[in-house]
Amino acid sequence: MLPVVSLDPESALHVSIDHLLEGVQVIGFDWTYLYVNETAARHGERSVHDLVGVTMMHAYPGIDTTPLFRALHRVMTSRQSEELVNEFTYPTGATRWFELRIQPVPVGVCVLSLDITERRTAELQLQQTQKMETVGQLVGGIVHDFNNSLTVMMGNADLVTMRLGQDHPASGELQEIAQAAEQAAALTQQLLAFARKRHTRRHAVAPGEVLGHLEPLLRRLLPRNVGLQLVRAHDGACVWADRTQLEQIVLNLVVNARDAMPTGGTVTMGVHLELPAGTGRAAPDGLAGTVVLSVADTGTGMTPEIQARIFEAFFTTKAEGRGTGLGLAVVREVVEQLGGTIDVASAPGAGSTFTIRLPQSLRGEAPARRREPSGAPSGREAVLLVDGAPGVRSFARTVLQRSGYQVIDAESAEAALRSVTGAGAPVDLLVTDLVLPGMDGAQLAIRLRDDFPDVRAVFLSGDGRQAGVDLPAGADVLEKPFTAHALLVRVRDVLNARPA
Repeated sequence: MLPVVSLDPESALHVSIDHLLEGVQVIGFDWTYLYVNETAARHGERSVHDLVGVTMMHAYPGIDTTPLFRALHRVMTSRQSEELVNEFTYPTGATRWFELRIQPVPVGVCVLSLDITERRTAELQLQQTQKMETVGQLVGGIVHDFNNSLTVMMGNADLVTMRLGQDHPASGELQEIAQAAEQAAALTQQLLAFARKRHTRRHAVAPGEVLGHLEPLLRRLLPRNVGLQLVRAHDGACVWADRTQLEQIVLNLVVNARDAMPTGGTVTMGVHLELPAGTGRAAPDGLAGTVVLSVADTGTGMTPEIQARIFEAFFTTKAEGRGTGLGLAVVREVVEQLGGTIDVASAPGAGSTFTIRLPQSLRGEAPARRREPSGAPSGREAVLLVDGAPGVRSFARTVLQRSGYQVIDAESAEAALRSVTGAGAPVDLLVTDLVLPGMDGAQLAIRLRDDFPDVRAVFLSGDGRQAGVDLPAGADVLEKPFTAHALLVRVRDVLNARPA
């Protein structure tokens, strides 16, 4: 049996209103809070005592410049109720979403508020996911075509260099063309990583070398009033990662640092090796240390409340349209995929330092970032070359023919089969783009084996992934853009791997 509680009507009304899920507040014509229930006070992160009897402008400085205040003013003057969804920003920079109904009452207006932050966050996440899927599809198509163009640029620069020789007066300009194409190729990889359309391929990578390689790009990202310092204590210390993952981490952190310094400052990037306790200056064989990567800024810093949420997906303190709230969430996700940790040290007015710790890899040094030599393996085998991009096909055909290979080329799988089926000549190797009109590259390889059981295949990928093609495990994929040397080495390696 429920206990009987005796309350006078006014007290019963107050108790009932205070226990509503909705916030209730009555605001007078002079913008003074006349009544606030407990729920509304919690919504505003204040106590009832702090609000009742004071004006909105006193309780929340700057609120008179917000869309909420303009809606209240309209109801005050028009005496017509309004409903709206409002994002409320607290002094800490945190935000929450409220569904509001503003109703005119004799003493001013009454505001009913319902906290819909969780629902709104879910809606925004769904919208962002759908947007990312659309962006990913768009990026995949654009990058495929762009990498075809880069292959033609890089490849023909290689061909001309091979024809003229390294000592020719034009070799410097050709090298500039090739390097610009390589930089553009790196940007396409960043686009693919952003759109999560790229498979990771891990190897030993030195974060110090990655920082050095990214430095020119990062300087272009930073405004003139922001300096960049690079401190590399252990350039050779490696981690087991996909290089693009590390580049994505650094780019996101530097952009975040830039946005935290609207009036200028300095970004300091560093990398060093932490060795196990008691090992001295060098770790014993087989005992790895920890590679520490840091990005620090001299910006506005963060409160503890903001620090607690910065790695949440879609959380941002930036103005609408200035950020998605995904950058730091993606950084943490990638760091955790690599078996590492990320920490932040910050205080208002004291800047921020992000520190990433990754396990050191002892599986060998990172591959050198250099241009391939002009000399390359050759052969006399028969190669079937299939690519829908005429420029790519022409470049690859020229490279292979100059190295002694017998080349049959076609723009589609169907045309390729017509060229070789029933001809009686052997086909030793198929070099084909994954994405073809009609039958895809993988299907072509299966169909070709009906007539040439021992044929091997090299698949060309223009967007850093399998593009929905069902490739068998261990399939040999050469990503576009590629150089003449890279193509010849891959072709020779695959042909040499054929069973005797």
